[in-house]
Amino acid sequence: DVLKVLAFSIDGNPPKTGGKEQKFTIPLPDSLTYYPIFCDVTLRNYGNCMDASLTFRGGVPETNVGEGNYHGIRADLLTRPYLKVLVERHSEKHVLYGKTIVLVPPGIAPKYLYKIVYEKVDWPFKRNVRFMIPDGKFDLAVGFESWHHNAPPNQELNPAETVFSTKGKVLYSGLGITDAANCKIEFFSQPDKKIIDKLPKTDPRYERAVKFARENHYFFEKEVPEFRIRLTASENLPALYEVILEDAYLRPVRNLKFKLLEKTLRLGVSSFKTVDLTIEPLKGLPAGVYHIRVRSLDPSVPPQEEYCAFEIMSLKKDSLPPPLISGLPFLYNARTETRGLMTDAFDPWLGASVDEGHYISCAVMLPEAFRKYQMGPTLKAYGRGNFSWISSRTLDHSEVDDNLDIVKESDYVNVWDCNERMNFTLSWSYYGGRFQTMLDFLHTLKKVPFDLTELQKQQKAGKNLPVEVYKWVAAEYWEEWLDYACDYVACLNEKKLKKLRKINPKVQFAQYGPFHIYAARLKGPECPRMLGNSKIPSELHGFWQFEDYPFSCGYPIERGLYTLTSCIMAMPGSRIYPEIYTGGKLKQGCPDGAVFYAHPPFGNSKERSPKLFMRQILNFAFASGYLAKDGFHFWSRQGFQACRFTRPWYEALLQVWPTVLEHPAERPLRSAAYVSSEASRRAKKDVMVVGNTGIIDVRNTASEDVPFIYESAAKAGVCAGFQLFDECIGKLDAEQVDTLVLPPLKGMSKSVLEKIRELHSEGVNLVACEDVTGLEDLFGVRNTGKLKTISKVTPTGDFCRGMSEYCDDERCRGSYVADGAEVLLAAEIPVLTLKRNAKAAAVFFNVAPHMVKEDRLYQRVGYGRTGISPLMEKAAGDIMRMLSQTGVEITAGRLAACKT
Repeated sequence: DVLKVLAFSIDGNPPKTGGKEQKFTIPLPDSLTYYPIFCDVTLRNYGNCMDASLTFRGGVPETNVGEGNYHGIRADLLTRPYLKVLVERHSEKHVLYGKTIVLVPPGIAPKYLYKIVYEKVDWPFKRNVRFMIPDGKFDLAVGFESWHHNAPPNQELNPAETVFSTKGKVLYSGLGITDAANCKIEFFSQPDKKIIDKLPKTDPRYERAVKFARENHYFFEKEVPEFRIRLTASENLPALYEVILEDAYLRPVRNLKFKLLEKTLRLGVSSFKTVDLTIEPLKGLPAGVYHIRVRSLDPSVPPQEEYCAFEIMSLKKDSLPPPLISGLPFLYNARTETRGLMTDAFDPWLGASVDEGHYISCAVMLPEAFRKYQMGPTLKAYGRGNFSWISSRTLDHSEVDDNLDIVKESDYVNVWDCNERMNFTLSWSYYGGRFQTMLDFLHTLKKVPFDLTELQKQQKAGKNLPVEVYKWVAAEYWEEWLDYACDYVACLNEKKLKKLRKINPKVQFAQYGPFHIYAARLKGPECPRMLGNSKIPSELHGFWQFEDYPFSCGYPIERGLYTLTSCIMAMPGSRIYPEIYTGGKLKQGCPDGAVFYAHPPFGNSKERSPKLFMRQILNFAFASGYLAKDGFHFWSRQGFQACRFTRPWYEALLQVWPTVLEHPAERPLRSAAYVSSEASRRAKKDVMVVGNTGIIDVRNTASEDVPFIYESAAKAGVCAGFQLFDECIGKLDAEQVDTLVLPPLKGMSKSVLEKIRELHSEGVNLVACEDVTGLEDLFGVRNTGKLKTISKVTPTGDFCRGMSEYCDDERCRGSYVADGAEVLLAAEIPVLTLKRNAKAAAVFFNVAPHMVKEDRLYQRVGYGRTGISPLMEKAAGDIMRMLSQTGVEITAGRLAACKT
């Protein structure tokens, strides 16, 4: 049995005489936050003992929620607050609370946050400590073993501590150094820098901006950086060191000379050892990003190592920011979901010797703070622009005309805050302008079974398009409607940009897109049409925020890669920057259905690994190949949304990016080619219209078959391969491809079919789905003209032996029978066949393979469905592995092969 004590107190008579009382307020370190935390201290001296009454206050709980309507929360996570009593060579630590205090602004936390995920602690936080008064002089310290403020996560302090005298004089505040195990390493550069002359004095926080410039490391060409490194500890410090100049990617450039000076630092009753290393002047460095690393070489004491970043800005007008000059991808941190945020990964007002700003090319200050503090000119002084998100998620008044002052100062803007850019399968989005666009489209049709005059009245009355109208269009004219709608959106986009450029000639659009794969499955180059993005030229769009969240939403990373490649292929020249979400220490959950269904019940996903990010980078860089009319291309206009990156994530990028720079992919090695065909998609008329409210999904298996085989092949360890449109098959030769993966052939031109036949005769394998019109002889099948529904799928031999699948989907039908082909999977009709021809094999899925057993959790937000049949996934993967001629096999991970 266990006895759980829920409360404990000791009662006694108060002292007969009151002690001497002192009151004062101690600030906790402020380097990591705009919302300082204070400790109100009352000391009562009773002769041989002392009472300390402590009240911690301030921080984010005492701030406004902020403008907008989104769910992201600013938070302070304060782990194990403490009081220390310090004597000359000893300290006594009193832990005030043994867990983490989680603080958020009032009124925004979801109900479960403090009921289930965290314990709610009263704030202001009050504790009393009684301790024996030491012999001799003593000081005190208050702090937290960890203070994580999630707005700038890189400036976390472990521990955060302020040392003060018993009279309330602050002796030290910052990273805790009173523990013997702690060593503080600081990097200083000359305070008088040229950047200070460029800071606008109209900045409302000018003094703060100057302080940042002095304490950080931003230089211009011809300016000579002069660094000093200081190590501080209460114990012995190393006697030997090396100091290294490194490039942007943490690679050594040369060892640096330095002068060493040892000192003793006195802070009240405590003394600390310090070592100052004064570095030789760094003359003649060209523009770019660099690092300085210090490493101890003394084996007699614990090793010490640290580095800091710095940059040299170009003097040329309109030059790129230093990270881009050094070849880093375009990095930005668009935390537009966090209410009331007034900082960013690039924030030239907050912190000392902050590394991450040197990797960031563009700031994303939220409009409320950007306007209040007139941030634009100071950001420009550092060669950075701003991406302003003007929408209801960030502003209480989000109309563009109310925010033209922000547009004027911004480099990139997102101003789409209404239904004009929503997915066309959102049935409730057909109101206002979108309803009118649909009406205009209906007027182009010869026969419409609806009263258009009545519909016009409903539109003018502000009503939504009736669902039955949407479903009729989806079933009969979906492709034609998307053609019309994409033309409309492209025209609207150009008009809106033209209007904004009268205010700011250089402003560009940036927004989510070209498609949100995180909430979708099996999407190829057709998917930008679903949001109206397919006809927006790259020169009229700054960049797209590619919503690919495999770890948050529980899907393989290859899904996002396939769709990103498809989007580039469909929209050549577009800058598509994947969003990389690292998670965060605050487990607040996420209300997005794609997230919380992946990680029930609140959407708190698991920790993500920087190593997986490295795999994503290599996937995007080396497995994104596609063949266009002018040859092979890869994802080359590169960038990432570096959301909440901490040092390990930046280090992962810096470690792997030189490989991308120094060995750019030129063409894939011989591998599978995954074919998309607009003609095939348009020829397949029996689209699926699924649902009656909300997302009424419109699906066409002709565009889903190939992505399913791609994902199955990736899971089976098959080489990544490349993509192409059917009209580019004529550019291929048998030395470039071992297997052509084809959508239904109906609708494809005779010239394309002839080229497929020619490649097959030269040794290229074929995998096709649903329809092989014109090439039946190669596949050894015959079309009966009658569709049959399948039920139970079973192997006929050793292929996938022991597995089977039950299918109850009436839409899973096929019309072919074997006519010379071997049947590998059988049901009422052959499901999978194989014919071995003279030099190559031809494999045919008689039904859409993913339809045999598909995901039917319709409560989970999503566009499209994928197959969940172990048999069909294994069959597709085994076939692709059998046909692969890459010559390399792997048992785990991802194989990408290309010529660089």
